[in-house]
Amino acid sequence: MLLISTAEDNKKKATLMATLKAAEYIETSGPILSTQEVGNVFLEEQQRILNISVDKRPRTSSALIFSQLSRFLNIKQVYICGKAFIIENKNQKVNELIERLSNLTNSEKIVNDKIAAAIGDIFQDSLAYVDTKKARDVLKALFAQATSTKFVTKLQGVTNKTSTMNARDELRTKLNQFQDIQRTSGVVRNDMTNEQQRRLTKRIVEKRKKNEAKLQQKFDRRGRKLKVEEFPEMSKIIENVFETGSTDDKRGGGLESHPRLITTTRYRTPDNVTFMRQAREIVLACAPSNFTVSLSSCYNYTENYRQNSHEAKRHHAGRNINANISLHRPPRDAVVDDKLVVNLHWSTCNVNYTVDTAIGKENAYVLDSKDAKRIVLADSCPVQKPGKTWKNIHLPDHDWDQSRTNAITPMSHLFLEPCVTHKETIPLLLNESDMYITPVEESSLILHVTRTGRAVTLLNLSFFEPETTSRTFNEIFLLLTKPSLDFVFRNPVSGKLKENFIFVTDNGPAESPASPLVKLWLARMLKFLNLDSISQISFAEYHSKRNFVERVHAAENEVLSRDHFSSKLVHEKAEPGSREHKENMEEMACRVEKCIQQAKFNGKVLQVFRGVADNIIFDDEERLQTFLSFSEEKKQECTWTYNTIQNDITESLSVVWNVDTQNFTGQYTNDYMLVNNAFVEERTAWNDKYQTTLWRPDNAWIGGQQQRNKLQPIPDYVRWFKTNEFHYLTLERNSRITCSVQGRWNTVPGLFLPSRLLDMLFKINCHPPDDTFHEISLLLWIPETEVRRYFKETNDQQLKSFEEDKLKEKWNGTSLYKKNSMSQLQEKCKNAGLQTKGLKHHLVQRLYEAGVESTPPTESQLKVESVPETVKEIQNLTTAQIKGLLRNHGFTIIGNRDELILRLYLVGKGYHHLVFYHQQKEILNTINDAEQLVLEERQDYLRHPEDTYRKRTHSTQQVKNPIPNNSQINLENLHKIFEKLKSYLRIRMEVNRDKGAEFLKEKNIGCSKDMPVRTNLEAFFEIGTKVKVRWSADEIKDTGWKPGWYVAYVQSADSYEDQIVVEHPSKADELYTLDVSPLVAEGSLKLG
Repeated sequence: MLLISTAEDNKKKATLMATLKAAEYIETSGPILSTQEVGNVFLEEQQRILNISVDKRPRTSSALIFSQLSRFLNIKQVYICGKAFIIENKNQKVNELIERLSNLTNSEKIVNDKIAAAIGDIFQDSLAYVDTKKARDVLKALFAQATSTKFVTKLQGVTNKTSTMNARDELRTKLNQFQDIQRTSGVVRNDMTNEQQRRLTKRIVEKRKKNEAKLQQKFDRRGRKLKVEEFPEMSKIIENVFETGSTDDKRGGGLESHPRLITTTRYRTPDNVTFMRQAREIVLACAPSNFTVSLSSCYNYTENYRQNSHEAKRHHAGRNINANISLHRPPRDAVVDDKLVVNLHWSTCNVNYTVDTAIGKENAYVLDSKDAKRIVLADSCPVQKPGKTWKNIHLPDHDWDQSRTNAITPMSHLFLEPCVTHKETIPLLLNESDMYITPVEESSLILHVTRTGRAVTLLNLSFFEPETTSRTFNEIFLLLTKPSLDFVFRNPVSGKLKENFIFVTDNGPAESPASPLVKLWLARMLKFLNLDSISQISFAEYHSKRNFVERVHAAENEVLSRDHFSSKLVHEKAEPGSREHKENMEEMACRVEKCIQQAKFNGKVLQVFRGVADNIIFDDEERLQTFLSFSEEKKQECTWTYNTIQNDITESLSVVWNVDTQNFTGQYTNDYMLVNNAFVEERTAWNDKYQTTLWRPDNAWIGGQQQRNKLQPIPDYVRWFKTNEFHYLTLERNSRITCSVQGRWNTVPGLFLPSRLLDMLFKINCHPPDDTFHEISLLLWIPETEVRRYFKETNDQQLKSFEEDKLKEKWNGTSLYKKNSMSQLQEKCKNAGLQTKGLKHHLVQRLYEAGVESTPPTESQLKVESVPETVKEIQNLTTAQIKGLLRNHGFTIIGNRDELILRLYLVGKGYHHLVFYHQQKEILNTINDAEQLVLEERQDYLRHPEDTYRKRTHSTQQVKNPIPNNSQINLENLHKIFEKLKSYLRIRMEVNRDKGAEFLKEKNIGCSKDMPVRTNLEAFFEIGTKVKVRWSADEIKDTGWKPGWYVAYVQSADSYEDQIVVEHPSKADELYTLDVSPLVAEGSLKLG
């Protein structure tokens, strides 16, 4: 060891260390070893230390090896039949051992002689007879393995042993690769016999073996090198250029994943302005000086080709050397009929907030993304584009039937396991020149997250088990009883049920979070399972593809496309709904279950179970619907209760999860109060259009104290100022601001929901000034083009509705309309050869124009002066007449009939400025909230310039619409970006006030601009006036009062704002503010 430590030369060091390695090998593997074997150990260790990589090492003579090792080791070399061996030199007698080994060698020589005598004269001809080099190599390798390389070379009649040695050495590697292909090519198909499966496996193996041979091409390729072999980084550079080249200037671009994530290839976004010419220039700049590549060759290193075509060969298909991008547009990424969905960004951010909050808290949260897949039909193709099948079947043309008679409905659940795959840092958004602060060394963090998990599918009989809200919630109880899903629902720390459930659904009618029925079911599940919280959230309309479970459907379709299902497996003939029909469908469900069980998602086999069927715990959906149809007063008085139905599921819930299924009793009224925040002590519900979250009404938390509000998307105005892009606050910054500063964002769900604000702005004025659209888009946080499109489409919609109402009024007075039902009119149209589709008045119009009805319709006209002054008189008008009067006074006509009646009543009283007073006030309050948030965001960026952004590992990048800011805007006056919009709203109120005064003047009623005379309403604004107020059950909640009329006295009044403050004698210490005109119109306020 002293000798090694003093060695100065690296090569000498390596030689000495390799010698020690050889000595250890001789000691452990002795007593006698081949010199070549010891030499291989010596040389491999020497090359490893010197970090030398050699594919093929030339043979070193035995004498040279012994000469090198004997300098430091006490060894002896002996020759047995001409072959050198090494033994330890201990002066022992080795003659007897050498003699025995010589005899053994002689026996091998005898075998070789027999082989040479048997096939020696035909061996060379046999090698020449085979067609491929691979076959010759296998033949030589097998004989060399059985005998020796020298012997095989002698049989060939050549002197060079290199080709035989190479064939022998490569045989084991190639056989391992082939065995791996055989092992991974096996198939299990229910529609095939064992012999058919064996033949299919054989064909798959042959095809994969050929592809592997094409990839290697070690001996067949004699031409020039590929460009990617000359410069291996070329593909990576091309991919990076298209990914980042057009995003540096914040104009969008980049790459996006396939919308359904069925391939890892990424596509160009619609606004990507990078061209291959630019990518080629960057490749040449980074490559060695002698490297050249043409523009067409650059295209050949992308995924722009059709599978199984000559183009695919030119693009090196299957060789994994291309840039993993396609310059084509991704398929199937358009919204149906190009619908305008203004809430898409808001709802997506809302879902991401909820899911990201659960990251790191997997022990307490169950995240279930669920959706019903398209039905699986019998006697037809299960999917629209079927794959190959071995079954000998004949399917009819045009068989895409959507009836539920003979079909199975798979309900897919994806229990999310969100995680962070990797992290990266980026420069800060703001620097010291932006905010006048001292430099900081922090950097922002990007977390790359995935939205995958464990997939489960439940199968329901479409005819007997329709998709209802009741069934979707009862399925959760079924999943709780499955042992294979215990890890999903059980808290590993406490060993009990997880305390918080979150469901991500499509925004369909049966699962919409805004549905009253869904809310009552959530309240029921919260109490029944004793949870801390339960939520149901969804994405915006027409964008169900964003639901995470949609990717499971692709895996299901893949296996379903290879199969076919019959509706006559048990009984050849069966009437729909009969026992025989159900038995046929049960058997079909078993076949579908076996088929889908072959699918894999996230590397795991799909778990498939039969649906809940008749094992329902709660079966009172009709009664729930009846309860929801009650008035608010009747709901409060209702004493209906519900209990569990005892079956196998309730028994399992009781045993496994300790749920009290025997004694549980719920009350509809209590659930309704919980959903509507009727408990004064604590907030129990957070409801907006795309989310419903409920908390336990008491504070007996199981998993710790929770905040009784939800993070909602809040615009990031500072980031917009820097990037001209619309982003909502990140999760961490949003939590910091909303928790430290109290505001309406903590109490008003959907505060910045675009559709909520757009509806109010449209009602105020359907034609706002052109210079206000920019500020409206900033308040709504959607592009200005979408704002303009919304106003245009909604205005067209209200005009179309008005024309339809006028048409109905025109024809509903005819005898044909009054004396015939809808079915009778359809029959008349059919007999007359006319279309039978449309509403009733459409059919009457067609019959009149065809000459069946001879009496012409009468049209009624109502002039402006005839606006009724009482609600009862207005109610006698038709909807078309009400809308016509409102249009004449310059007001929008969108809304239901009750809203239109109240609107016209206020116009008739000269309260033009109060028609949309509440909408204008709410918009102004929201603007004040936005201005306050701008100040808070600016302060937070000063205190915390670093941020944490989240990005999907396999993201689908959306088109970015930059919204440039005004050149006069800076961070100091960023909170003043809504000045024009505020001025417009105030002016609008003054204009409506002037209209009211002018209207009263035309009616010969004296008035003044500051306080117009209110005729029979002016008595309400006199201090001390006795009035009667009707309080509903929803308004009094649990104060102890009963719904009805209560006497009160006016304490103060503001006729300008149309408000009075009253005091009830029974509640002398409390004051109530009332809006006079709406309450009088509703009949809830009158003089005492």
